[in-house]
Amino acid sequence: MSSDSFCLSAQARFDSKWLKTDLQLAFTRDGLCGLWNEMVKDGEIVYPGTELIQSGELPPRKDN
Repeated sequence: MSSDSFCLSAQARFDSKWLKTDLQLAFTRDGLCGLWNEMVKDGEIVYPGTELIQSGELPPRKDN
């Protein structure tokens, strides 16, 4: 079974949002899922899959 890799792509424009977040949420199942989903929605957690280009840069985000 393969191991999926995710990349963190921190974006300064969301700093104030995350500074207001109650970090205790990360220690509950629902809270952690919510924080993860929020980071995916904001494009701060990405799964590059096979689209990772050779220079190591992430491909442009495709918004739907």
